[in-house]
Amino acid sequence: MIINSLELKNIRSYESGIVQFDEGVTLFEGDIGSGKTTLLLAIEFALFGLGDQRGDSLLRASSNSGSVKLTFTVDGAEYTIYRELKRTPSGVQQGEMYIRTPMGRRKLSAKELKAEVLGILGYRDPLNPRARSRI
Repeated sequence: MIINSLELKNIRSYESGIVQFDEGVTLFEGDIGSGKTTLLLAIEFALFGLGDQRGDSLLRASSNSGSVKLTFTVDGAEYTIYRELKRTPSGVQQGEMYIRTPMGRRKLSAKELKAEVLGILGYRDPLNPRARSRI
């Protein structure tokens, strides 16, 4: 898997931002609290959903909604995953989510999207979207 880009809106310390990844190794460098871990958590959220994370730990405290869009390449095919978080009276929940593959764009549930990603990546992992991942 090659990560091409990551787009964040209202995720932790990021109001908005786009990271374009060059081919090769990427090193995140910066002061404590500059957002390095947020980028890694956003990639994990895009690929696998919330898992054992709480949605309010990802959504920016002052925001009612946020999103992550991850574009990556596997075996020459490009994929884009979009996941949204929404603040509701009962807490932060996942909102709209979809995957764009070479076959087109499809809206999926959290469980379906995780299964699709695991299939693309060739991993065998629990399909429960809240299951603790060993990846």
